[in-house]
Formats: sequence, C-alpha cells, structure tokens
Amino acid sequence: MNFDPWIAILQRDPAFDGRLFYGVTSTGVYCRPSCPSRRPLRKNVRFLPSAAAASRSSFTRCPLTVVSLGAIPAPAGSGAAANSAASAGCGRISTFDVSPRGDRQYHALILLLDGVTPGPSGGEVYRVTAGEHRLLVAENIPTRQMGFSEIASLRRKTSKELIVTVKPDTTAMVAAQYHMDKGGDLAHGTYWDPVVWREVPETCP
Repeated sequence: MNFDPWIAILQRDPAFDGRLFYGVTSTGVYCRPSCPSRRPLRKNVRFLPSAAAASRSSFTRCPLTVVSLGAIPAPAGSGAAANSAASAGCGRISTFDVSPRGDRQYHALILLLDGVTPGPSGGEVYRVTAGEHRLLVAENIPTRQMGFSEIASLRRKTSKELIVTVKPDTTAMVAAQYHMDKGGDLAHGTYWDPVVWREVPETCP
C-alpha cells in the first residue's frame, strides 16, 4: 500500500472501501474505513486486504459495515431460526457496541435467542428468520457510567426479556438503556431496559 491505512480509517475515507478492511482485536469485528462506528485504539487494529481475509482471521463483520463488492460472511444464529432463514427471508440481531452514549445506551448481552443459547460463543451478530424473536438480555453497562464506585460491581445481574420483530434484510441493533434516575435501584433492576435502538438495512444472503 502506498498510503497510510490508519489515516484512511481515522478520516473514514470511503475511497478505500473495498480495498482495505481493518480488524479490531478487542472486539473481534472487522470494518471498512468509512464505517460510522467509534474509532478503535491503534494498538488493537489489524489491516486486512479483503473481507475474505478478515473472515479467515476469525473476525466477524461489523453490522454497520455494508460493502457493495460482494457478500460478506456473517455468523449464523443457532437453532431452527437459522436453519430456515433461507426459505423464510432473514435478518440479523446485533449487540455490537456502537450505540450512542449521549442517549445512555450501552452494551448488552444476549443470553438466550428463542430459548436457545446463541452461537458462536462471544458472537455479537446472529442471523435469524424475519419475524418475531424472544430474547433474554443482560446489561453490560460500564461501572463508571453508573456513578458508583466498587459497589456497582456487586449489583444484581438482572436479565430481562425483549421481543424483537426483525424485518427482512434488516439488522436490529440491541442495547442496554440506562435510566439514571433509577440508578440506585440495583436489586430490582429498574435502572435499565433492553431496547432496539436502531434498524440497519442490510442484505441478508
């Protein structure tokens, strides 16, 4: 490459989309340079020549990365939903942590997807049939955001149910919505709720 790939990423330069990808070792995802997600730390970035190379390196496609130069592999969900996706039309559910901090939305974890533990382990994007899906979600709100010190690490991990209607060729972005006015109610879990904060149009092969 006769250019600095890091500069292209920092500038979100669309001229290099399809020519350059980058993997983020701290999250396990890969993106195109113009991806709107927050910029990672330079030490966590690996430069990659193609989406196929990213997949071979065990990176998962960022749900906000849509590339017109062919389909990009994505991990499938588990269970019957994934098996019938091709015939019923499909979409995705994602917990990739790019939700707006100004709206007090933070990372969430999907414990169960339609009663089944989703896979692969550590994945953040799950391909599912279009339609209604029942999630069991846990919050992963950073301790420092809750206004508490070490006591926040002792809070009860209250999981909550979320019903998501996934549209065909759409990724439903799931996050944990923090309610600051109820931040002290750790025992009952009223300080947060799982939400779909954005729907991203995205072809589902």
